Amino acid sequence: MISDRMARVLSMLYGADRDDPTELFAEVLDVDGVTVSVSVDTGRTAHTERLWSHGDVAVAFSDLQNMLGEGPEIDAVRSRSAVLVPNLDAVQAERWPLLVPAAADLPV
Repeated sequence: MISDRMARVLSMLYGADRDDPTELFAEVLDVDGVTVSVSVDTGRTAHTERLWSHGDVAVAFSDLQNMLGEGPEIDAVRSRSAVLVPNLDAVQAERWPLLVPAAADLPV
């Protein structure tokens, strides 16, 4: 089952005449940044390829995760389910030992 906000995003996207839907997603979801990616999980590595993005911080955070090979985006690919992290500052460094210190300067 999808949330009411996601249902609104999907209904607005259906039939929309736009190349990049991320600004609409950010507005509807009331967030500062959005990235939409396709993913590949080979079993040994997980990689995402960004299709669209809105917000410089979202892009930087996505790039950092892909460069380091860890983070919520990579975990979501591996687990095939959403990984929600409301505050990266609350994540123990052991979970993503490379990402947490590397992202310290990003407001995520």
